[in-house]
Amino acid sequence: MKKLKFLIIGLFLFSQAFAQSKIRVACIGNSITYGLGVEDRDENAYPAKLQKLLGADYSVANFGVSGRTLLKNKDRDSKQKSIFDEKQYKDALAFEPDIVVIKFGTNDSREENWSTGAEDGRNYFYKDYVDFINSFKAVNPNVTIYVCNPIPYFRDKTAEREQAKIIMEEVIPIIKQVAKKNNAHLIDLHSAFLDKRS
Repeated sequence: MKKLKFLIIGLFLFSQAFAQSKIRVACIGNSITYGLGVEDRDENAYPAKLQKLLGADYSVANFGVSGRTLLKNKDRDSKQKSIFDEKQYKDALAFEPDIVVIKFGTNDSREENWSTGAEDGRNYFYKDYVDFINSFKAVNPNVTIYVCNPIPYFRDKTAEREQAKIIMEEVIPIIKQVAKKNNAHLIDLHSAFLDKRS
């Protein structure tokens, strides 16, 4: 009986050590990461799909928040808030991820956020992005960072066509610069989805 007790304790400690050795992946972004509009988002949002693809050696967590910007200067319009002020951001840091997948830029590119005089988002997007990356490097200096280009903006109204142009001509070049200068990997979702409006 004593041997069985020690065996059970040993198995428990081994399972705890194994659980802690999983590679932690934090997915953080806007509604696309969160899975807004996705049927059964807990199973079908992209972080859940990524967990299934990576398997048991990984622990993938979804820290997406719909309608959020990476820009710190929030509330340029009442619908947009900064991820820096969200509980999910603080939870992502506490997760101490080994890998972070960052997907922002769509909400940031809205006219209200991107160009509002002295508060011009285009002047802060690079700096705020680097600050965001550095906050994860502060909790894990060995973290691997992936930054994602926004997917294409397919809506047709005039204002939204302008937003699509901002994404292509301004946001994506800044994200490429962020990746290049901050030892991050770039995932080009924009090119991958160009012909996938559906």
